Formats: sequence, structure tokens, C-alpha cells
Amino acid sequence: MIRMRREAPEISWGTWKLLNLRTNQVLALQYDWDSRTSVFLHNFADKPCAVRLHVDAPRADVLVNLLGQHESHADESGRHTIDLEPWGYRWFRAGSLNVQSPAREA
Repeated sequence: MIRMRREAPEISWGTWKLLNLRTNQVLALQYDWDSRTSVFLHNFADKPCAVRLHVDAPRADVLVNLLGQHESHADESGRHTIDLEPWGYRWFRAGSLNVQSPAREA
């Protein structure tokens, strides 16, 4: 997890915001930086839950799990449904794992 955290520069350099999930048991954070968007979900309860969220970012119709082989595809309304086990967490990047930075003018 530490290695993955270091490979996500949007956490250190980007802006962040809390996502409203209408539940007190899950913390949801979105980080944006340099054409990258990541979403981190943490279930702080001892029971499983499913959360529905909309990620306002380019390529957010697909969320790729940074810590596993899972992808979440948005439904017709643009929302993702993510199942979290007790004390579980998911770290996602919008679009793909390898996001190229846009070309910069010199």
C-alpha cells in the first residue's frame, strides 16, 4: 500500500474533496491532479455496505482498482455501485492505471 500511495502523485500534489455518500460509515475522498483522478473509499463500520457514487472527472465512467484486478463501470446515470466489506477499502483511478500527463509547451 505504501508503494501504491507513492505512485499516486495526485494525493501529494492535487486538490481533494469529500464525496457525499449519505452514509456516516464510509469516508470517500476524490483527488485530482495533472489529468489524474483517484477515489479512495474506506468503510469504518463492522458491517458490509454498498455505496453509490458519482465521480465528476474525465474518463470516470470506468474506475480501475489500484490494489487489485477489479473495475467498476458506471450505470446509465453515471453512478458506480461499490461493495465494501467490514473495515474494507478501495482505491480507484478514473479511466486507467497509467494516465499520461498532457503535453506541455516549453
